[in-house]
Amino acid sequence: MDALLLAAVAGVLWARLLAWLQGQPLSYMLTLGAILVLYDLAELIGANGAITILMFGLVLGNMEAIVGRLAAPIRRAIGYKLDQASFALDEFLKRLNQELSFLVRTFFYVLLGLIFDLSAMNWTVAGTGVSLFLLALGVRWGMAEGLGRGLYEWTAAERRVITLMLPRGLAAAVMAFLPVSAGIPDTDLFPLYALTVIALSVLYMTVALALERRRQPTGAVAAKAPASTS
Repeated sequence: MDALLLAAVAGVLWARLLAWLQGQPLSYMLTLGAILVLYDLAELIGANGAITILMFGLVLGNMEAIVGRLAAPIRRAIGYKLDQASFALDEFLKRLNQELSFLVRTFFYVLLGLIFDLSAMNWTVAGTGVSLFLLALGVRWGMAEGLGRGLYEWTAAERRVITLMLPRGLAAAVMAFLPVSAGIPDTDLFPLYALTVIALSVLYMTVALALERRRQPTGAVAAKAPASTS
Protein backbone atom coordinates (compact mmCIF):
# COMPACT_ATOMS: atom_id res chain seq x y z
CA MET A 1 0.00 0.00 0.00
CA ASP A 2 2.91 2.33 0.77
CA ALA A 3 4.36 1.60 -2.67
CA LEU A 4 1.07 2.45 -4.42
CA LEU A 5 0.61 5.70 -2.52
CA LEU A 6 4.22 6.80 -3.02
CA ALA A 7 4.11 5.94 -6.74
CA ALA A 8 0.79 7.75 -7.25
CA VAL A 9 1.97 10.96 -5.56
CA ALA A 10 5.35 10.90 -7.33
CA GLY A 11 3.75 10.14 -10.70
CA VAL A 12 1.31 13.04 -10.45
CA LEU A 13 3.98 15.52 -9.37
CA TRP A 14 6.50 14.37 -11.94
CA ALA A 15 3.96 14.44 -14.79
CA ARG A 16 3.30 18.09 -13.97
CA LEU A 17 7.04 18.82 -13.75
CA LEU A 18 7.67 17.18 -17.13
CA ALA A 19 5.07 19.51 -18.66
CA TRP A 20 7.11 22.48 -17.40
CA LEU A 21 10.36 20.93 -18.65
CA GLN A 22 9.00 20.00 -22.09
CA GLY A 23 11.53 20.88 -24.77
CA GLN A 24 14.35 21.44 -22.28
CA PRO A 25 17.63 19.53 -22.78
CA LEU A 26 18.45 16.58 -20.51
CA SER A 27 14.90 16.35 -19.13
CA TYR A 28 14.98 12.58 -19.63
CA MET A 29 18.18 12.28 -17.60
CA LEU A 30 16.43 14.15 -14.82
CA THR A 31 13.61 11.60 -14.97
CA LEU A 32 16.11 8.75 -14.64
CA GLY A 33 17.59 10.43 -11.59
CA ALA A 34 14.11 10.82 -10.07
CA ILE A 35 13.46 7.10 -10.63
CA LEU A 36 16.62 6.17 -8.73
CA VAL A 37 15.71 8.49 -5.86
CA LEU A 38 12.15 7.09 -5.79
CA TYR A 39 13.45 3.50 -5.69
CA ASP A 40 15.78 4.29 -2.80
CA LEU A 41 13.02 6.16 -0.96
CA ALA A 42 10.62 3.24 -1.37
CA GLU A 43 13.17 0.79 0.04
CA LEU A 44 13.91 3.20 2.89
CA ILE A 45 10.27 3.27 4.06
CA GLY A 46 9.94 -0.50 3.73
CA ALA A 47 8.04 -0.59 0.42
CA ASN A 48 9.00 -2.63 -2.63
CA GLY A 49 11.20 -0.52 -4.88
CA ALA A 50 10.50 -2.45 -8.09
CA ILE A 51 6.72 -2.33 -7.61
CA THR A 52 6.94 1.38 -6.77
CA ILE A 53 8.81 2.12 -10.00
CA LEU A 54 6.33 0.01 -11.98
CA MET A 55 3.36 1.92 -10.54
CA PHE A 56 5.20 5.22 -11.08
CA GLY A 57 5.56 4.38 -14.76
CA LEU A 58 1.90 3.39 -15.03
CA VAL A 59 0.77 6.64 -13.45
CA LEU A 60 3.17 8.70 -15.56
CA GLY A 61 2.21 7.02 -18.82
CA ASN A 62 -1.55 7.24 -18.20
CA MET A 63 -1.70 10.62 -16.49
CA GLU A 64 -3.35 12.32 -19.45
CA ALA A 65 -6.22 9.79 -19.42
CA ILE A 66 -6.52 9.99 -15.62
CA VAL A 67 -6.77 13.77 -15.73
CA GLY A 68 -9.36 13.53 -18.50
CA ARG A 69 -11.59 11.42 -16.25
CA LEU A 70 -11.07 13.54 -13.13
CA ALA A 71 -11.26 16.99 -14.72
CA ALA A 72 -15.05 17.28 -14.64
CA PRO A 73 -15.58 16.03 -11.03
CA ILE A 74 -12.80 18.31 -9.71
CA ARG A 75 -14.21 21.30 -11.57
CA ARG A 76 -17.67 20.64 -10.09
CA ALA A 77 -16.26 20.11 -6.60
CA ILE A 78 -13.81 22.99 -6.20
CA GLY A 79 -14.22 24.98 -9.39
CA TYR A 80 -10.66 24.32 -10.61
CA LYS A 81 -10.25 23.34 -14.26
CA LEU A 82 -7.51 20.84 -15.00
CA ASP A 83 -5.73 21.16 -18.32
CA GLN A 84 -5.50 17.63 -19.71
CA ALA A 85 -2.92 18.59 -22.33
CA SER A 86 -0.50 19.75 -19.60
CA PHE A 87 -0.09 16.15 -18.45
CA ALA A 88 0.62 14.61 -21.85
CA LEU A 89 4.04 12.97 -22.22
CA ASP A 90 6.35 14.34 -24.87
CA GLU A 91 6.60 12.00 -27.91
CA PHE A 92 10.38 12.39 -27.92
CA LEU A 93 10.44 11.20 -24.32
CA LYS A 94 8.45 8.11 -25.27
CA ARG A 95 10.75 7.26 -28.19
CA LEU A 96 13.87 7.77 -26.10
CA ASN A 97 12.43 5.55 -23.39
CA GLN A 98 11.71 2.79 -25.93
CA GLU A 99 15.26 2.86 -27.25
CA LEU A 100 16.78 2.90 -23.77
CA SER A 101 14.49 0.04 -22.71
CA PHE A 102 15.74 -2.01 -25.65
CA LEU A 103 19.34 -1.35 -24.60
CA VAL A 104 18.62 -2.36 -21.00
CA ARG A 105 16.83 -5.54 -22.08
CA THR A 106 19.75 -6.51 -24.29
CA PHE A 107 22.33 -6.12 -21.53
CA PHE A 108 20.07 -7.86 -19.03
CA TYR A 109 19.80 -10.96 -21.21
CA VAL A 110 23.58 -10.98 -21.52
CA LEU A 111 23.73 -10.84 -17.71
CA LEU A 112 21.31 -13.78 -17.49
CA GLY A 113 23.55 -15.80 -19.76
CA LEU A 114 26.61 -14.96 -17.68
CA ILE A 115 25.06 -15.95 -14.35
CA PHE A 116 23.28 -19.05 -15.67
CA ASP A 117 24.96 -22.00 -13.98
CA LEU A 118 24.55 -25.17 -16.04
CA SER A 119 25.98 -27.25 -13.20
CA ALA A 120 22.89 -26.38 -11.12
CA MET A 121 20.59 -27.64 -13.87
CA ASN A 122 19.35 -31.14 -13.14
CA TRP A 123 16.26 -33.16 -13.99
CA THR A 124 14.33 -31.72 -11.07
CA VAL A 125 15.05 -28.12 -12.03
CA ALA A 126 14.40 -28.81 -15.72
CA GLY A 127 11.17 -30.63 -14.92
CA THR A 128 9.96 -27.76 -12.73
CA GLY A 129 10.76 -25.21 -15.44
CA VAL A 130 8.97 -27.26 -18.10
CA SER A 131 5.96 -27.70 -15.80
CA LEU A 132 5.77 -23.94 -15.19
CA PHE A 133 5.95 -23.33 -18.93
CA LEU A 134 3.18 -25.84 -19.63
CA LEU A 135 1.06 -24.27 -16.88
CA ALA A 136 1.50 -20.81 -18.44
CA LEU A 137 0.70 -22.23 -21.87
CA GLY A 138 -2.42 -23.97 -20.55
CA VAL A 139 -3.67 -20.78 -18.91
CA ARG A 140 -3.02 -18.75 -22.07
CA TRP A 141 -4.79 -21.35 -24.25
CA GLY A 142 -7.76 -21.54 -21.87
CA MET A 143 -8.16 -17.76 -21.76
CA ALA A 144 -7.83 -17.43 -25.54
CA GLU A 145 -10.41 -20.15 -26.15
CA GLY A 146 -12.77 -18.87 -23.47
CA LEU A 147 -12.66 -15.24 -24.55
CA GLY A 148 -12.56 -16.05 -28.25
CA ARG A 149 -15.60 -18.32 -28.16
CA GLY A 150 -17.60 -16.58 -25.47
CA LEU A 151 -16.97 -12.85 -25.21
CA TYR A 152 -15.46 -12.10 -28.62
CA GLU A 153 -15.85 -13.53 -32.11
CA TRP A 154 -12.30 -14.63 -32.79
CA THR A 155 -11.65 -17.16 -35.51
CA ALA A 156 -9.70 -20.35 -34.83
CA ALA A 157 -6.60 -18.81 -36.44
CA GLU A 158 -6.88 -15.69 -34.28
CA ARG A 159 -7.23 -17.79 -31.13
CA ARG A 160 -4.10 -19.74 -32.10
CA VAL A 161 -2.13 -16.52 -32.68
CA ILE A 162 -3.18 -15.13 -29.29
CA THR A 163 -2.10 -18.38 -27.67
CA LEU A 164 1.30 -18.05 -29.39
CA MET A 165 1.94 -14.65 -27.81
CA LEU A 166 3.29 -16.31 -24.69
CA PRO A 167 6.97 -15.32 -24.36
CA ARG A 168 8.16 -14.23 -20.96
CA GLY A 169 10.98 -11.74 -20.78
CA LEU A 170 12.60 -9.03 -18.71
CA ALA A 171 9.77 -8.64 -16.20
CA ALA A 172 9.74 -12.35 -15.33
CA ALA A 173 13.52 -12.42 -14.97
CA VAL A 174 13.60 -9.35 -12.72
CA MET A 175 10.84 -10.70 -10.48
CA ALA A 176 12.67 -14.03 -10.17
CA PHE A 177 15.66 -12.26 -8.64
CA LEU A 178 13.64 -10.34 -6.05
CA PRO A 179 13.15 -13.25 -3.57
CA VAL A 180 16.86 -14.07 -3.78
CA SER A 181 17.91 -10.47 -3.19
CA ALA A 182 15.47 -10.26 -0.27
CA GLY A 183 17.24 -13.19 1.41
CA ILE A 184 14.24 -15.55 1.36
CA PRO A 185 15.53 -19.09 1.94
CA ASP A 186 15.27 -21.81 -0.72
CA THR A 187 14.75 -19.33 -3.57
CA ASP A 188 18.19 -19.68 -5.16
CA LEU A 189 16.76 -21.68 -8.06
CA PHE A 190 14.03 -19.19 -8.96
CA PRO A 191 16.23 -17.46 -11.61
CA LEU A 192 16.90 -20.86 -13.19
CA TYR A 193 13.18 -21.59 -13.32
CA ALA A 194 12.52 -18.18 -14.85
CA LEU A 195 15.26 -18.55 -17.45
CA THR A 196 13.94 -21.99 -18.42
CA VAL A 197 10.42 -20.63 -18.90
CA ILE A 198 11.75 -17.63 -20.86
CA ALA A 199 13.79 -19.84 -23.19
CA LEU A 200 10.96 -22.34 -23.74
CA SER A 201 8.32 -19.66 -24.31
CA VAL A 202 10.45 -17.78 -26.85
CA LEU A 203 11.36 -21.01 -28.64
CA TYR A 204 7.72 -22.11 -28.64
CA MET A 205 6.51 -18.83 -30.12
CA THR A 206 9.25 -18.76 -32.77
CA VAL A 207 8.56 -22.29 -34.04
CA ALA A 208 4.79 -22.15 -33.69
CA LEU A 209 4.52 -18.77 -35.38
CA ALA A 210 6.61 -20.00 -38.31
CA LEU A 211 4.28 -22.98 -38.68
CA GLU A 212 1.25 -20.71 -38.43
CA ARG A 213 2.64 -18.49 -41.19
CA ARG A 214 2.93 -21.55 -43.42
CA ARG A 215 -0.72 -22.33 -42.79
CA GLN A 216 -1.63 -18.73 -43.73
CA PRO A 217 0.86 -17.62 -46.40
CA THR A 218 -0.93 -14.31 -46.94
CA GLY A 219 1.02 -12.72 -44.08
CA ALA A 220 -2.07 -11.96 -42.02
CA VAL A 221 -0.54 -13.59 -38.97
CA ALA A 222 2.54 -11.38 -39.07
CA ALA A 223 0.36 -8.30 -39.32
CA LYS A 224 -1.86 -9.31 -36.42
CA ALA A 225 0.81 -10.67 -34.10
CA PRO A 226 4.10 -8.73 -33.91
CA ALA A 227 6.70 -10.73 -31.99
CA SER A 228 7.52 -9.07 -28.67
CA THR A 229 8.67 -10.14 -25.21
CA SER A 230 8.05 -8.54 -21.85
